[in-house]
Amino acid sequence: MHIIYHLIINFIIGIVLLYFFPNKFTWIAVMIIVLSGVLIDLDHVVYYTINGGDSHLDFVNNNPHFYFFHTIEFIILIIVLSFFSRNVFFIMIGSLSHLLADIMRYIVENNYAWLKYWSVIYYFLIK
Repeated sequence: MHIIYHLIINFIIGIVLLYFFPNKFTWIAVMIIVLSGVLIDLDHVVYYTINGGDSHLDFVNNNPHFYFFHTIEFIILIIVLSFFSRNVFFIMIGSLSHLLADIMRYIVENNYAWLKYWSVIYYFLIK
């Protein structure tokens, strides 16, 4: 999914949380949610750098690859860490909303190739 959609989705989620929970969320929390929802795609940069150094990163292609920040293990790690840090909790919200948007896109496109990249363990077992 294009990065602008992730910006918009995470900003809307942050604003909704700020509106409904003004005592728990601040504008800084909204910015952390938005940034984490976008910066999670840094693993795309790492992937393309390792696999050929492609100068044009295509975030809107239909061919999923192994991206570490898009795995279930990373999600579990962020969820566990969010119990210990409020800022990591905001990062978790942004990351999860990013991943849910990606998953919904693949489901709508009827593209389930991403499933084999969903887990680090599974990826390295089948590779």
